[in-house]
Amino acid sequence: MKTLYLLRHAKSSWDDESLPDNERPLNKRGKNDAPKMGKWLQANLKPPQLILCSDSARTRATIEPVMEAWQLPAEVLRFESSLYHASTETLWDLVQSCDNKIDRLMLVGHNPGLTEFANSLCKEFETENIPTSGFAAFSFDIKSWEEAEANEAQFETYQFPKNL
Repeated sequence: MKTLYLLRHAKSSWDDESLPDNERPLNKRGKNDAPKMGKWLQANLKPPQLILCSDSARTRATIEPVMEAWQLPAEVLRFESSLYHASTETLWDLVQSCDNKIDRLMLVGHNPGLTEFANSLCKEFETENIPTSGFAAFSFDIKSWEEAEANEAQFETYQFPKNL
């Protein structure tokens, strides 16, 4: 059994238009929502053994309080530039190439790719938009991540800050 967690970055700021997109920080709401989601994740789910996180400023700022809530060591976190505005194909490649010693994998990224990827995982889950700080979990009845395929996952849970 393999479990896949998807987390979209928290709400980011557009205040400084001179900043490149990947350097935008979290806004006030994002700074409140990321720890709120971290607390919910810690209370409801086993922590991931590996987190692949986009290297943007907003994904970095989102994952910090989540890691703190789960009390995860830094070694669990790996920044992946390919997650920045990744396509569904790129996300599948990352998942299917994951080390099989890992049973719980988390991807931290961006829309629209994250929503499109989530919608490809199983027929029971469909959303127009994973909101900022939104989280979804899926499981696969497989032994190897290479075996993960579209529409073969089992939907586990979906949560976002406005529901908490």
